[in-house]
Amino acid sequence: METLDKIKEHIIEWAEDYLGLDFQFRKYQLETIMFIIKSIINDDRETSIIEAPTGSGKSLLCIISAGVLLKYYNKKSYILCSDLYLWQQYVDIIESKKLNNYGYLKGSIGNYTCFMNKQDLSCARCKLEKISYTQLKDKKWRTQNFYNCVDKCIYMQQRFRAEKSPISVLTYQLWLYHMNLVNKNNKEENIQTFPVRDVIFCDECHNIPDIIQQFCSVTINTEKDINKIMSIFDYISEINLNNLNNLNSIDYNENIMKDDYIINYYNKTNNNKTNKLHYNDIFDNDKIKKYLKLLYIALYNNQENPDQLIDILILYIDILNYLNYMSDMILEQMQESLFNTKKLDKETENIVKKLNWFSTYFLNIKNYKESIINSGTEYMLMDIITDEETKNETYSFMCAKEDFLCNEYFLKHIKNKILLSATVGLHHAFDDNIGIKYTVQKMSYMSKIPSTFNYDKSPIYFIPTYKMNYANKKQDFPKIQALTIKIINANINQKGIIHTGSYENARFFYNNAPYEIRQRLYLYGNSKQKEESISNFKNSKNGILIGPTLIDGIDLPNDYCRFIIIMKIPYPNITNKIVKKKIELFPDWYNNTTSNMIIQSIGRGVRNENDYCNTYILDGCFGQLYQQTKEQYPEHIKNRLKIITA
Repeated sequence: METLDKIKEHIIEWAEDYLGLDFQFRKYQLETIMFIIKSIINDDRETSIIEAPTGSGKSLLCIISAGVLLKYYNKKSYILCSDLYLWQQYVDIIESKKLNNYGYLKGSIGNYTCFMNKQDLSCARCKLEKISYTQLKDKKWRTQNFYNCVDKCIYMQQRFRAEKSPISVLTYQLWLYHMNLVNKNNKEENIQTFPVRDVIFCDECHNIPDIIQQFCSVTINTEKDINKIMSIFDYISEINLNNLNNLNSIDYNENIMKDDYIINYYNKTNNNKTNKLHYNDIFDNDKIKKYLKLLYIALYNNQENPDQLIDILILYIDILNYLNYMSDMILEQMQESLFNTKKLDKETENIVKKLNWFSTYFLNIKNYKESIINSGTEYMLMDIITDEETKNETYSFMCAKEDFLCNEYFLKHIKNKILLSATVGLHHAFDDNIGIKYTVQKMSYMSKIPSTFNYDKSPIYFIPTYKMNYANKKQDFPKIQALTIKIINANINQKGIIHTGSYENARFFYNNAPYEIRQRLYLYGNSKQKEESISNFKNSKNGILIGPTLIDGIDLPNDYCRFIIIMKIPYPNITNKIVKKKIELFPDWYNNTTSNMIIQSIGRGVRNENDYCNTYILDGCFGQLYQQTKEQYPEHIKNRLKIITA
């Protein structure tokens, strides 16, 4: 049991040693770190929640707390980030302060390039040749086998450091992947890249239910997926793959598809136990394609029947399991021809990309099947999205109740959890949402940091005249656009943000804005473009960021953001099946979630004690929402709210 004075002494000493003698804690930072250390060391609390207003320095709270826990109490930590922009903020602090006990890593696919063949890491030389991570870690092996490229590989060097460091900054998605998939197959802790650690810090924790939902959900594109799957089957047929005698028979629900062939087909597979089976002795690709299509039809016809859906998915997994087995065999046969390849031919590159895609695709579907069976098939949802141009259909499979999933895939992996956000909302509602009732202690402990900022120069103007709901949007959007343009022109030399609620609204505004305003706008269409847009915006003189996903994780202090326009209240899409189901299960969820997003949106603009920013809420729908969820809003927002007419 440590005294509070001793804990305080440790924190100040660590800050002086690692952040410099001139480092000064912001108001309440020191007390909050003391709360975190005491919660873990003295009270052994499973889950502690810190509600910290935007700009209160959550990144430093995590970094300092993790450092103190390591140095004085020998506890290792993970720090999780909800997006790459926030992840980069942590990396910048670690590098600028030369914090050598901290490592960092993000997901490999799409974020790193192979040093040798300049391909995405999914097609890196070591991936193609199926070189194990254990081999690549062995410097002697690397030298003997001409893999010195590892010494210059950004991904491998960051991975080595993150694995070795007692404190590692990861994305939620990467951590979830290792805890629930990689470590599941490698039970021994000494061979796990990222084993369970003592403490986990979760920044922007209000995103946890959505992140878990994305991790556990799967999508099936009836046109694209079958084309990719069949292209792999066709490739196998062309190369006449050998050694299929290890394939086993599967259980088959014959009531789903009324055709005897597939049953006979699997019986034939089971009876052929020769030493040298060829692919073409067993499989008929035209028949496989036929039955995959029939499965998709069965899914469509049973979209409102969860029990039948899970049976169909199980059969789908059984069929894909054969392809999964053969995919490994393909890569084994490829190894010799791929050795020392500097540049891939197009056909090989395409098949390798499809094999890597399939590996993830198959694991995701298996993972979803297991999670929905465990949480309850009554919460299973299937949504169908049809492409207006191609008419291709995408089936999305989700789970409407995330509390069990949050515990199963997240909470149970770490004993001590520190969750931080500016918008936790109602404590009991948040606990219910993330499944605290499934933990050992069945409760969390909460600390709220008061805001210390001066908001006198940061009014929030609410103009209730026009509405962006379905009934009014067509007639009122042009008027809200005119108001937005008027505000922009009044801030001719200032930078700002426009929260649009959707990409469609962002594009509509951009396409109909005057040329001189369009020149100032930084529009994006996906997460990668978003990073580029933010960077270009920061380097501009009077740029304006516009989009629907600028709500959290973005730090825009001082002149980076002098005005914020909320063009549309960011209600979740009511036509979405999962939104409908969650409203049915949790009646307060819809409004509470929306208000949390508004609080986060407003918080992009005032980031320190001397900062200021004007906020304009132009969607009249805010009025009713505010009255229904007023208790969620912090006092500094209530006190700044001014209602004006257009």
